[in-house]
Amino acid sequence: MRRSSRILVAAFACVLFGVTACGPTKGIEESVTEPSYDTIALDSWRDFPVTHKPRPLVLVSNLPLRSDEKTTLGSGFELAGPLPAQAPPRATVNLPDGPATLPVVMATEAFTAMTGHTGRPAGPSVKVISATYTTSSFATDRGPVDLPAWRFATETAGTATWPALSPAAFWQLGKLRASGDVSQASVSGDGHVLTARVARPGHWCPGNTPQIEPVVIESPASVAVGLRFTFPQPQQRCVVPADAVGPEESFSLTNPLNERVVLDLGGYPVTVH
Repeated sequence: MRRSSRILVAAFACVLFGVTACGPTKGIEESVTEPSYDTIALDSWRDFPVTHKPRPLVLVSNLPLRSDEKTTLGSGFELAGPLPAQAPPRATVNLPDGPATLPVVMATEAFTAMTGHTGRPAGPSVKVISATYTTSSFATDRGPVDLPAWRFATETAGTATWPALSPAAFWQLGKLRASGDVSQASVSGDGHVLTARVARPGHWCPGNTPQIEPVVIESPASVAVGLRFTFPQPQQRCVVPADAVGPEESFSLTNPLNERVVLDLGGYPVTVH
């Protein structure tokens, strides 16, 4: 009997709608041992400077950090007050790979970056009336990090916070979001075993429960992990209760993780604690 293999690339859309549709899964479908395997998950990370000191920060916070619903995600920003004219001195920060002293941008530069990131507003712009140089916690692929930040006050009494470090300290600042499929990741002391929880449907079509195997794809700059589902027979569509679960999985690495970025099979960074 022919067996059908599929690899989890992103969250199952059917789970979001309360059903599991057991049709073919779109995305990467070949065995990782085959030469034709598509390493799309690693492609955008091949140039990540894994050996640089300090290691570039991989920020996965939803930027800018907003204090409340009044500073809505659909709104842009309009400057309606003066901003500090001077740049703060270089800041010493405790990064995941050790302390470093790094340049800081002016409030005007941070505001320009923030408005460029939010793009064309979906609603009325929020008016920014002032800015304060402060420290804020940001989520990274190596856990939360306290960084210098510019906190912009709005006329609605809310705030929007943007990192104050030079963009050179980050990898693709504002363009990344954390994986929705792989979570609670940790690495062993020798760096060779990654443990994480991977989202997957908790129910399958009757008589077609797959064999589930961990998948690891390694490159010099990153490691992608996920699950491969091997079904005993060609998949047919069916409707069963959706139940996304994430049991703990272990992934064996050929080389120690060190400063490489961990990704899901869709290329989204995973936070490793």
